[in-house]
Amino acid sequence: MRKALSFGFAVFLIFLAAFSAFGQAPSHLIITEFVISPTAGEFVEIYNPTSETINLSNYYLTDATFAGGGTYYYNIVTGANAGGGGFGDFNARFPEGATIAPGEHQTIAMVGNGFFNTYGVQPTYELFEEGPAADDIPDMREATPGSIANQGGLTNDGEVIVLYYWDGASDLVQDVDYVVWGDKAEAVDKTGVSIDGPDADSTPSSYLPDTPIAQQFVVNTENDADPNPHNDGSSAQRKLNVEDLENWTGGNGITGHNETSENTSWMGGIWSINAPATPGARALGDSLNIADIQFVRADAIGATNADDSPFVGDTITVTGIMMQGAREIFVGARWGGFVQDERGGPWSGFFVIQNDSNVAGTLFSSAQAGDKIKITGVLSEFPTSAGSQSITQLALLTNPVTQVDFLDFGLPLPAPIVLKPGDLGASAGTTNTQLAERWESTLVRFENLTVTANGLAGNIMTAGDATGSISLDDYFDAVFDVVSANGGVWPGFPAGTRINVTGFIRGGTTQGTTTINPRSLADIEVASSPPVITNIARNPVVATSTAAVTVSANIVDTQTSVASAEINYRINGGAFQTQTMTAGGANQFSGNIPAQADGAFVEYFLAAADTDGDRTTIPADTSVSKFFYFVRDAGLKVFDLQYTPFADGNSGYTNLTVTVQGIVTTDTTDFSFYWIQDGTDPWSGIWVNDNTTNVKAGDLVSVTGRVEENFEVTRITAPSNVTILSRGNPLPAPVQVRTGDLRTGAATAEQWESVLVQVRNAVVSNPFPDGASNFGEFSINDGSGEVRVDDLGDFDGNLDSIYVQGDSIRSLIGVHYYSFNNYKLLPRNNNDVVRAPTSVADRNEAPLTYALEQNYPNPFNPETTIKYQLPQGGKISLVIYNMLGQKVRTLVDAVKPAGVHTINWDGRNERGLAVPTGVYFYKMTSKSFEKVNKMLLIK
Repeated sequence: MRKALSFGFAVFLIFLAAFSAFGQAPSHLIITEFVISPTAGEFVEIYNPTSETINLSNYYLTDATFAGGGTYYYNIVTGANAGGGGFGDFNARFPEGATIAPGEHQTIAMVGNGFFNTYGVQPTYELFEEGPAADDIPDMREATPGSIANQGGLTNDGEVIVLYYWDGASDLVQDVDYVVWGDKAEAVDKTGVSIDGPDADSTPSSYLPDTPIAQQFVVNTENDADPNPHNDGSSAQRKLNVEDLENWTGGNGITGHNETSENTSWMGGIWSINAPATPGARALGDSLNIADIQFVRADAIGATNADDSPFVGDTITVTGIMMQGAREIFVGARWGGFVQDERGGPWSGFFVIQNDSNVAGTLFSSAQAGDKIKITGVLSEFPTSAGSQSITQLALLTNPVTQVDFLDFGLPLPAPIVLKPGDLGASAGTTNTQLAERWESTLVRFENLTVTANGLAGNIMTAGDATGSISLDDYFDAVFDVVSANGGVWPGFPAGTRINVTGFIRGGTTQGTTTINPRSLADIEVASSPPVITNIARNPVVATSTAAVTVSANIVDTQTSVASAEINYRINGGAFQTQTMTAGGANQFSGNIPAQADGAFVEYFLAAADTDGDRTTIPADTSVSKFFYFVRDAGLKVFDLQYTPFADGNSGYTNLTVTVQGIVTTDTTDFSFYWIQDGTDPWSGIWVNDNTTNVKAGDLVSVTGRVEENFEVTRITAPSNVTILSRGNPLPAPVQVRTGDLRTGAATAEQWESVLVQVRNAVVSNPFPDGASNFGEFSINDGSGEVRVDDLGDFDGNLDSIYVQGDSIRSLIGVHYYSFNNYKLLPRNNNDVVRAPTSVADRNEAPLTYALEQNYPNPFNPETTIKYQLPQGGKISLVIYNMLGQKVRTLVDAVKPAGVHTINWDGRNERGLAVPTGVYFYKMTSKSFEKVNKMLLIK
């Protein structure tokens, strides 16, 4: 555990490191706060984020632009038309010799006396001396004669502030920072402007591209339609003293940035404080807060989802509002909850967890929504795997127990932030972590979304609008209990339902994306709802070429009434045709798909509309899934049950009772259930969940049972009849495939599900893919991609480190399987894994026991060979001793892989000197094995 941080200088160093990582030079400054009203209190604040004191003598501050007259600050190099000196505009230069220290804030007051009267402190500088006599406040200098003229101020509904640098000789000025608000009438775009300054030559220089004015962001810390950047009595402030969402190269900035490109909007996350002014200080104060913990620059996150907090591993103390009771989320034998800064906005939320709910005394389990708490813990990210989104969480200290400090009770919760899925870059089941990270663990609200799918794997429902889509997750107990009891379907929200949803944004999910997590179903408001289609059935289950197939369903509309229902079907991928469904009793509708030729592949979906015009389909998203069946006059094959053209992997016969035949490929001694195959083609194997019938590998069986998807694996469950037709049949030969054909995400992986396959000439690429959790799995790779190997059967697996990275696998046979979001190979027993030899001297397969063999020759002169074998990789030593027990020579002291090894001893000691004739002992020692053998050296 690292030492707890005192905030001040530590956080400055964190953000200094962030700036340094992006090439910040010592000359860079940023504008951190400004006030446009009251007029007497107008000021601009600047901040030094670098590690060096900066001389401000050649730095300028201006609001002077007038497009109609071509008046711009960069004209200063010509000595004319650089603006300022009238209409409230100014173009000012900092006092000669003025400096700003690292981490220092400085203020420039438009009116010095007014600033003091408003805030009770003096500014660092004043724009001009407005009193009858000079005071101690340094005055800004005029950039050009008359560019201040004892006046100047900031316009309420539209203005620009530019902090820039000019050395007095160059053709071009350099932007230092830039903010604009309101109508952008004063915004600047220097793209391609060519200008000649006072340098010795007469050749003009040209500016690089700025961001087009139409694409520039305005400061609006109120996050409203008002053009003013802040409310009366407040100021516009950066939440953190950093820049983000800015183009770091190719610009006109003093460090090469494009200062006109920064996303200064409220949604950008940084210019988001609309609060009483804090002149000369950080917006959020000097104590560590949630934004400090959460902030990661978008460019640092990048495409690799590197969203870890800079404080990971630190012991920290932070204050926030508890957003719900600690017992309302199911996180195993732990307590957990979302905590937010009471000021709300982006970067304001994070997650707190107590890793052992049996530990008493923290008081965390007593925390309720609205409690203001101070908490101490160690910051971490979950999950920890590289390249995936994670959620920042604070693990409370429980050894020793550290109590939660309750500072207040019953406070209002920060209001939900209204977002659109596009604000998270959310679409097609993915999110852009660069955009989503700022909303992690905050309470948000999405409005006018349309449900696109319900009952997805993991109890997920998706909804979206024109900007994208978002997944709704059942993280809260009140949602999980209801959805799980309803078979994973969120009740009352069929596809097509328009909803408003409130909940917490969460990354680091098993779905690998960002989700919204309602606290209960009351957090989901129904704007309008289409008909609900349930209890879909078809008859007969096995379609033949001589009869139509009747499809029926219950269709109910809770708000109006059902206006129409139809079956949409197509044959062998052709055009869709429509059959009207007719209403019967008890809300049942039915229709017929005409008889088709033997072997035909039929796809279909149902659609219904109500009298308000709201329409729904089932499946919800027909672009990714439909119902389907094969026409089979001779009965079904395993292929018919397993084949699917859709990514969800679901069978066309799910929840229907079928009969198929196949050869049993696994013994009940290998697993408590078995698999059957009716060939060696893709889609030819299926899992039979039957632990009562005494079948053996090689039995030809007929199985009647219900097809189900068990955690995305198709199986026949609880068969009502299993008939052994014959015994002793040859097993289907394992299909030789590449590991890349089977890996998670491979387009070919699903077709080999439940088929006996073989991989040859692979290596162990990861002995512990689950890290310290170690569930006995390991990964192998034959050069085409990595696939896991599981110990579900009578196979030892890797719980005791038998397999180490780099171990060679000559052949591995197993049933292809899927669990916990990964495809895997299931060897039936140890005989299914043949390991390659590990010694040139001995080509036997890798042993399954420790052994230290007798040396040969024995007696020997001048050298002998010692052979030993290891069932698993690990640290071993092999040492020679004399008759007195004194160590003569260490032959091996290293980590060795499993296998057979040989080593020679040349009869010399550690110093390389020949030892005399006599009896010697050699001792092998490992973690779980020790043996001593005797040998004789004769000269």
